[in-house]
Amino acid sequence: MKEQKFIFALRMVLLFAAGLLAGGPLVLAETPSVPIAATESAGQPRETDYQLQLPLNEAETLALTHQPILDAQAAKVRGMREQAVADAQLPDPTLMTGVRDLPVNGADAFSLDRDNFTMVTAGVRQKFPRSAKRRLRGERGEIEADVDEVELAAMRREVRREAALAWLDVYNAEQALQPAQALVDEYDAQLRALEIALISNRASQADLLAARVERDLAQDRVRGLARDVERARARLARWLGADAARRPLPSQLSDLPQPPALEQVLEAVRTHPHLNSYVERVRLAEAEVALARQDYKPDWAVSLDFGYRGRFSDYVGLQFEMDLPFFTGQRQNRSLEARLAGAQEMRGRQADVLRQQEADVQSAYAMWQAARDRLREFDARILPQARNRVEAAQLAFESRGAFADLLLARRARLDIELLQLEQRVDIARAQVQLRYFTE
Repeated sequence: MKEQKFIFALRMVLLFAAGLLAGGPLVLAETPSVPIAATESAGQPRETDYQLQLPLNEAETLALTHQPILDAQAAKVRGMREQAVADAQLPDPTLMTGVRDLPVNGADAFSLDRDNFTMVTAGVRQKFPRSAKRRLRGERGEIEADVDEVELAAMRREVRREAALAWLDVYNAEQALQPAQALVDEYDAQLRALEIALISNRASQADLLAARVERDLAQDRVRGLARDVERARARLARWLGADAARRPLPSQLSDLPQPPALEQVLEAVRTHPHLNSYVERVRLAEAEVALARQDYKPDWAVSLDFGYRGRFSDYVGLQFEMDLPFFTGQRQNRSLEARLAGAQEMRGRQADVLRQQEADVQSAYAMWQAARDRLREFDARILPQARNRVEAAQLAFESRGAFADLLLARRARLDIELLQLEQRVDIARAQVQLRYFTE
């Protein structure tokens, strides 16, 4: 025991001395204890995150915040801006070196200092494209960056729209499961009642078999809807990621803003980023035309070289070069015509995109109005009548009525409930489509 205390005291003294030599007393800090659960969960998504509901607006925000395709397009824009600066600069000079007029036969063969024409040369050559051409090249690069930047704005709208539509597909499939499963539960209760009624001769074997068939068909429909849910969540995961796409959706569909008047939406189409990208493409084609016109004007270059001749006098050379665009018929003319045709193509595509977007707006607006009218009809008349029909058929069956009428009424009620849900989701889909053109 004394030996252990002595060893411990000796270690403390040595540590204290080491601290003094280092410039101060050595302080032994106590390491804070970290709960094991905290260390294991650090950086990992919590299980409660997957249990939080995912409303539509949050799904859109997630799609825009964590979207690789948007990050890639933004990087492309930055790259094009940098390249535009480089395109407007002079080309790098060229270094030239070699041996000139070296004899290869006779007494002076391969000698560098016997023949007074032989020299070792070193020089620099610089090309000077016309300043207007360099300026146009830089402007072309800037316009290409503008095209990509406008496309980035259009892609943001597209990502938001596609994420919202994928969310609505999941909502539609999950909400359709509820009445389908409720019908299966009704059939289960009806089967139990029929089995009891069959014993007391208040139901027939045919009624029992018909109920079983209807129950199995309803269960198969539930399985099909469950597969639709999985497929819809897979499409949602493309925009949100797998983890966020697993979160449950709220049972109520959040209200989307009402679209403005049709004329206002059509007016907004003319400033839509997708159409603006073709406006920028027309500018780019016009810049290509301007560059093609510059090919008729010559560029020039200058070379400066030094010739070392050993025993003889050294030389210095200065040389100027200039392009000679003499044969323009098969080169410059055709290149210019190609660029003019490209500009005409872009103008035609711009007009086509405008026509297509106007047609999409009118189609979405008609869908929105029709779905609203149908939903009002389903809410006010069709669905209440379908439910009353089921109740009447149930009472009739209990009074020795036809069991087939009850089965048919229940099946029709489910179809009507699903149609009502479809109209509600179609309204939201049309609102998402119209919002894509306005904001």
